[in-house]
Amino acid sequence: GPFGFFRLVSYAFVGVAGLGVLFALSSLVCLDFFGFLAAALLTVAALVSAAASYAHEGLANEVTEMAKQNDQFAQKNDKLTEQVKELGGVADKLQSIEKDLGVNMDQLKATLEAMHRQTSIQQLATMLSAFCDADRDGDKNQRLTNSEVSDFFDSSDAVLRGACPTFDFEALKQLALTVGIGLYAMRFMVNALIASGDDNPHKSTAELSLIMFCFDPEHHLESCLADLRLVLTDTSEEELRSILQEKKDKFAIAAENGRIPCKDLHDISHRVMTFDATGAKSPSASRSPKSP
Repeated sequence: GPFGFFRLVSYAFVGVAGLGVLFALSSLVCLDFFGFLAAALLTVAALVSAAASYAHEGLANEVTEMAKQNDQFAQKNDKLTEQVKELGGVADKLQSIEKDLGVNMDQLKATLEAMHRQTSIQQLATMLSAFCDADRDGDKNQRLTNSEVSDFFDSSDAVLRGACPTFDFEALKQLALTVGIGLYAMRFMVNALIASGDDNPHKSTAELSLIMFCFDPEHHLESCLADLRLVLTDTSEEELRSILQEKKDKFAIAAENGRIPCKDLHDISHRVMTFDATGAKSPSASRSPKSP
């Protein structure tokens, strides 16, 4: 990429520093004090320049990553704007239905909530059945790997996308093909499906982002942090980052591509699901909660 130029420049300065060392040694042999001083200054200047160039390389990579995240958030905002526009006429339609059916708004809402619960139950059954079927046709070890993962997503893709339309399920599938899907990852997916009917639409995304962070903590810490901040508004960004970093340092399994077992983020998942934006309170992550 274009920013790789900084790395090449740093290597060039390291080479110049090496020449400076050779010049300095040559000056010592010849007892040339001024030559030695000039070579020493050249070496120091080259090393400082090399360090600065390499630092710019790291900064450029961070800027590129932030730009990618901004693009993702922009796409999500565009999709959210479209969804809000589509929902603009919902109130008018509900009032029309209320008049046509002769029922009040409370009765209509109760009916819609009952229908939503029934639909959610059917969706949960579909997703859990997809997991069991994929495992039954594979190793039967309660963990999906390789073709089992593909079978699971083929069967439950529509349900998952309905729960969180803006999430990148293709990226989740690719990571799952590498590390597999266990029962705790399934719990997070079930939580995301349940949270789709919550007043806070960000809970579903946060649950799925926790899975992404578990599968690849090195590259998904920042995106997971951003999604958690939209839900856990009572916790500062620094505290959430510290929690995620601690999980990564303590539980990452180097032999398994650095993944973190989802069960070790169960406490954070519980905080997301039980967070009450009205009271701006969530249970402490140090407790041992029960998942919904």
